[in-house]
Amino acid sequence: MDDKKATIERNAAGIARVCHEANRGLCLAFGDISQVSWEDAPANIKASAFDGVVYALDHPNATPESSHDNWCDFKRLDGWTWGNVKDADLKTHPCLVPYNELPPEQKAKDYVFQAIVHSLMLKEDKTAVIERNFTYHAPKEGQPARYTQLRDKAKELALLIIELTPASREQSVALTHLEEAMFWSNAAIARNE
Repeated sequence: MDDKKATIERNAAGIARVCHEANRGLCLAFGDISQVSWEDAPANIKASAFDGVVYALDHPNATPESSHDNWCDFKRLDGWTWGNVKDADLKTHPCLVPYNELPPEQKAKDYVFQAIVHSLMLKEDKTAVIERNFTYHAPKEGQPARYTQLRDKAKELALLIIELTPASREQSVALTHLEEAMFWSNAAIARNE
């Protein structure tokens, strides 16, 4: 397994835990005491949460309805069927129905689940950006010549700004922004190739 896939799976497992605990909190708020903590949850419950996270990551524009459909598919493949009462031993669940038949509090779970996944993945995406931005990028073939070309053109414009404008705060700001533009142009090459 490559490092990126391992990182995604590790992150998905952590997010699944958060989603499970949020779902447990909602259940308690609605009077359902059947949910156990993540630590005490059986493997099939953890696998269901993990599958839901992976589905949300693979389908970032999924609706709560399609998330629920995915959950139903997972449960049915695991041997669960519809039942009036949630029973882990009998593998029956009253939410194994089409999404539009769910009561509002059950629909809320799908919204909360997706919000958690997307929020935490945004954090992971930012972490990846920080990793990329604060890592040294050794020049690759052809890049040094392009860096030099950008620096030479920026230097040419900087000299023109000094020649044509009076020494002032505005001139200083123009030179600073030109220098920043040169830095960002070089970073675009270094970080994205």
